[in-house]
Amino acid sequence: MNRIHLKSIGLTSIRLQGMHWQSIYLSNLYGANVWRIAAAIVLLVMSMVLMLAAIPVHAATAGDAHLHGGEVYQRTDVHLGWQTQQHDHDTLQGRLESRIGTDQHKLYLDASVEKTQSEPSEKSLSALYSRNMTTFWDVQAGMRYRHQADQPNASDRYDAVIGINGLAPYFFETKAHLYMGKQLQVAVEFERDLLLTQRFIVQPYVEANVILHDASRHALDRGLSEFTLGVQTRYEINKMFMPYWEFGYRYQQQLQQQAEQTHVEQKSESNWFTGLGMRFLF
Repeated sequence: MNRIHLKSIGLTSIRLQGMHWQSIYLSNLYGANVWRIAAAIVLLVMSMVLMLAAIPVHAATAGDAHLHGGEVYQRTDVHLGWQTQQHDHDTLQGRLESRIGTDQHKLYLDASVEKTQSEPSEKSLSALYSRNMTTFWDVQAGMRYRHQADQPNASDRYDAVIGINGLAPYFFETKAHLYMGKQLQVAVEFERDLLLTQRFIVQPYVEANVILHDASRHALDRGLSEFTLGVQTRYEINKMFMPYWEFGYRYQQQLQQQAEQTHVEQKSESNWFTGLGMRFLF
């Protein structure tokens, strides 16, 4: 899919001489709106963080702070895995999720890297402030950086993030976030632990990404961009070391650059996958 983004009247007049003046006007109007939207997004995120931090916390004195969620704790979860897909694409994956804070206020860090055979690696890093609002739910706001291998000449992106994280009925761990940048995207994750024994645990999970709007140079169509349905089975050697095996189905849309390096097209593919890995919890 080829799209032309016009940033200024001068650039438009140079590149598109002879075109109708109405198209020049609309293009510049669109560019101005993008900057207004970006500024509004930044102000919205900053306002949410300030409002969340300003909500009073009914904590007591230092002597009984542990009774009111005032004790600081830390938890880090690391996944290192390998996946092979139906069409012989092997992928190495690594993910680190860390949180530190009290029951009321926490800092979440989420870093991931993925390297598929014969393709550049993809990376992401998120930093979120998390504020507990109810017994089982946190509201979160922050920023995300990501490097995408399928975005030629524009692979580094920064997004503002707002969302929720918590425990849904029937013990489904739930994450739902809205990412706001050049691409407006919603991402949701659901997972649940099912104990076969005290050490063997089966974890079905669902992940989905939906694109609401894409203003990047090489834009994806609106709609479902990625969907994963899988089952992970792990064996807890102890509470720190847990090897696992998983299988599932994945659908995704992505961009592919042609051999002549002048044309980028969108493609969608679906694959069954299986994988092995190790989980570290400390």
